[in-house]
Amino acid sequence: MARILVVDDEPDVADLVALILGNAGHQVDIVHGGRAALGRLESTGYDMLICDLVMPNVNGIAVWEAVQARPAPRPRVVFLSGYYDAGGYEEFIEKAGVATLPKPFDFVALPDTIARLLESPG
Repeated sequence: MARILVVDDEPDVADLVALILGNAGHQVDIVHGGRAALGRLESTGYDMLICDLVMPNVNGIAVWEAVQARPAPRPRVVFLSGYYDAGGYEEFIEKAGVATLPKPFDFVALPDTIARLLESPG
């Protein structure tokens, strides 16, 4: 299974995602913000980041840009975003081609969705 970093400034959301994906057999770490994610990425390799898009200080775009600046292989990035707070980010998401999961997300479908994203090319 995959090594996944969950990045969300809402601890309850991060904990729930980690619980669901941990129960699906993945090794999951949690950080509560973009700055913490950047620090973790310096010391630990991941297959995937599931990252909140809208966070204070260091947002999901900054985390994505840091991942893209790393040498290959880079972890896949998936954004979590509520429909109400993705405004202004649609152009970036489309241009970058980053998968996005809506908040609230489907608890039952989450493990299968992540498995499909991990298996898909690019």
